[in-house]
Amino acid sequence: ESSGGWGPSTHVPSTSAAMGPPSNGASAAAKSCRSCAKASKAHRAKKLAVPAPGVRRAESASSLASSPKRTASSSSLEFGQGGKRRREPAGPVSEDSRLMCAAVHQFGLVGQPDYDSKWERLRQLLERLPPCSGAAVVFAEADSVHEVQAIVESYRMWSAQELGSRTRHVLREQQKLKVPTPCSNCECKAAPSACRRPPVESMRVDVVMSSSDDVPPGDLGYQYVINYDAPSSGRQYLDRVGLIAGGERADTATPGVIYTFFEGRELTSRRCREIAGLAQRARKAAVARPDLGGLAKAAEFDSALQQLDTSEEDEADDSTGQEGDAEHSESCDCTHCSGRSIGCTTYHVAATGSLVSGPPQVEVVRVPLRALETLEALAPLIAPRLPDHLCTLVCLHNLNCHTPWDGSEHLFALPPGAGSVRVVMVLAKDCSWHDYLDVGSFSGGVSWVDMLDVASMDRTDQLISKLVDHEVGLLGQQSERLFLMGMSQGGAQSMLRFLRSRRRLGGWLGAVCHAPTSPHMPWAADPLLAEGRPLVNLGQPMRLLSGEVDSVFPAPLVLRDTERLRTVGGFTNVSVKVQEGLRHEGLQKDVEAEERGETVKRAPPQELLYLQEQWPSMVAHLASPDSPLSQ
Repeated sequence: ESSGGWGPSTHVPSTSAAMGPPSNGASAAAKSCRSCAKASKAHRAKKLAVPAPGVRRAESASSLASSPKRTASSSSLEFGQGGKRRREPAGPVSEDSRLMCAAVHQFGLVGQPDYDSKWERLRQLLERLPPCSGAAVVFAEADSVHEVQAIVESYRMWSAQELGSRTRHVLREQQKLKVPTPCSNCECKAAPSACRRPPVESMRVDVVMSSSDDVPPGDLGYQYVINYDAPSSGRQYLDRVGLIAGGERADTATPGVIYTFFEGRELTSRRCREIAGLAQRARKAAVARPDLGGLAKAAEFDSALQQLDTSEEDEADDSTGQEGDAEHSESCDCTHCSGRSIGCTTYHVAATGSLVSGPPQVEVVRVPLRALETLEALAPLIAPRLPDHLCTLVCLHNLNCHTPWDGSEHLFALPPGAGSVRVVMVLAKDCSWHDYLDVGSFSGGVSWVDMLDVASMDRTDQLISKLVDHEVGLLGQQSERLFLMGMSQGGAQSMLRFLRSRRRLGGWLGAVCHAPTSPHMPWAADPLLAEGRPLVNLGQPMRLLSGEVDSVFPAPLVLRDTERLRTVGGFTNVSVKVQEGLRHEGLQKDVEAEERGETVKRAPPQELLYLQEQWPSMVAHLASPDSPLSQ
């Protein structure tokens, strides 16, 4: 059956009324967040414990509280004694594991009372599928296929209307930036104007009944498979993986994605165990065979498997009274919050040890995010005082911890002889920069999409923008002397300010984070596709540190995001370092030793060591003849 220019589809006739189209990405995200705010708050109180001052925490609760059984098995696969990499024999790999490794797998927890409903999650996913990037198919059981059909039809009406104006703007921006279009390098017989005509069709989304034998063939080019209802067996799951891993897709540069909904009651079912078994075997194959993705692909499987792990919930049920009061659990007990500070400044020398001398070269300002609303009154208290002030670095911490860099402030220092640096550390309310639509993601990592709440990110971005304007004023309006930095959740929030900035900034540096763009944001709210977006920072340095064994934001996800910054955003100075042995929480050897109960002297924060590597090239333009400093 053909449907309004969407291409061939296999549909089940729907008798339900079509839903109204979502208004826009931001309002839909805000509505979703409000609808599950109560459940989200209770779930966060259960999953996320507030860290003690000075302790670095991961954003994924399960990665911190993973069971000893899982940790031991993971370690034996990747490392031998002494932390050295163990060479696994490259034995034969089953075709099932090869097929699994050729796709990206993500499992989403749905269902009340803790998570979004299925229909809400499907709408969130459809809003995030970039148009003209292949096709998607949604599998549903007979009793829910009409509901799915209504959601898809609503998406079609909304996206067709949205694409009418937006795609023409995007194409104009790509031509302005000389970003290759799908036809720019092909031998097209059509005239150039016709070849580059903006696409007028939305992404094709097919709906298929799970029990139907009429499964679309793989040559239809599916990029996304969404299991609205979980497959009945591991074999059926593999058949659906074959639609993307074995089919002829339009976008072969990026792997196909299969996203499966699971309700809480299904986590102990046979179908769930079979699917988890497929992922576990594929993970072992990836570790043993670098050609299947290696440790980075294994971490990607870990992020998916953590969603299906019920050990934490079982432990929580068995140990009553450990959750505590929800309101108390969400409060932060770091020295800055317990002292009700509205701003403070400390000074540090650029050396370690107790017997150091010389003038301080690092000025660290800590200010709560809420204080930025009345920044004018706070300005005299946090005014810069160090001489030879070369540049300013605005830093945003990770989720759930205000103090990831306490005790390591000296590592912010510039190269010798370059001058002093002012570091402004903003402290988010309740240790979080924004809300989350998918609170189930706290059960593990995300291998494809991290559903960001646009409305709450916008509110934070407005305050960070106000701080940037203030600091640029202190630099004599020389905006290239200001840099942005962030870690994990703070990395995405700080990058959003960099992407939106109409000032030419010095650059951006982030660690263990992803880009706040599609698919993490609805494509209608993607800063890379915004009409009239600023282009002043396209050539400025963007540096990102990713962990090879990070299962919260796996390296393949980070690499896909940064490639999109280049191809869609037009950024020309983007580089990523994938560090061996780095997890989301720190070096793997340190994290695993702590999980075994050992007392460990942690290595310095890896993001600050990475900053030390990048400082010389990032501040080089400040000393060039064209720099305002030399005039």
